[in-house]
Amino acid sequence: MYYIGIVSMSQRFRMTAPADFFRKPATRSQIRYEALRAHFVEGLSLREAAARFGYTYGSFKNLCTAFRKNPTESFFRPRQRKPRAKPEDVRPARIVALRKQHNASIDEIVQLLALEKLSASRAYVAKVLKAAGVEKLPRRPASQRGMRVLRGGRADRRALNLDAATFSTSFGGLFLFAFDLARMAGCSKTYPAQR
Repeated sequence: MYYIGIVSMSQRFRMTAPADFFRKPATRSQIRYEALRAHFVEGLSLREAAARFGYTYGSFKNLCTAFRKNPTESFFRPRQRKPRAKPEDVRPARIVALRKQHNASIDEIVQLLALEKLSASRAYVAKVLKAAGVEKLPRRPASQRGMRVLRGGRADRRALNLDAATFSTSFGGLFLFAFDLARMAGCSKTYPAQR
């Protein structure tokens, strides 16, 4: 009995005959090596070598092309993978800072982060604040809340003057309905769909 060790695997394989190691490759890198050897050394065609080692024709052709570009690739040494460094998440520190600086509620923090082009959900902000040991704010009346939703006054179509070349508005959505408003300016209390 022979024991053959493979560097890329931590276990040892028990082999009945040393030739089985080459006839029945066990690891992916060994299969790749034997398939390329069969094509380049034994002279098997791409289709024959691909079929013998379980590759499709296209994937084996790509494997041969990659080997021609880099024939010095090691097949039996484990590949060293560099750990990717994750960028540090600045959101938790910013969330705690916004609470301390502005005494901002969770909704206000979400809105302030959005202004800084940082996305965070209400649940995430609550989780970060809880992990940082920051106490919940008591429920405040709307007049004491820092950020208010901007609501426009009621629109009066009679006040709309389309004769001027330019006009200004704080609500850009008005432009979507300007054509309809101009059409309705001549009718009294009936809408185009009701005619």
